[in-house]
Amino acid sequence: AAAGFKPPPQGAGTTLFAATSPKLNGMGGVYCEDCNIAEAVPADSRDMGGVRPWAVDQELAIKLWDETEKQIAAL
Repeated sequence: AAAGFKPPPQGAGTTLFAATSPKLNGMGGVYCEDCNIAEAVPADSRDMGGVRPWAVDQELAIKLWDETEKQIAAL
């Protein structure tokens, strides 16, 4: 695999974890990475992993949804 990327079987591991892990039963809206729940990190983190605050901001999600609906309606 290219530098910074996992080979396909390893890359598929987190998807399989998210689909089958009892650890996630009853949980929704979590981000997963490396076969685990991703940790929150500051927005300015240089780390490649983790979840940035804007990725879980409900107000921003609503704004994005509304803007997407406007753009689609204009097509």
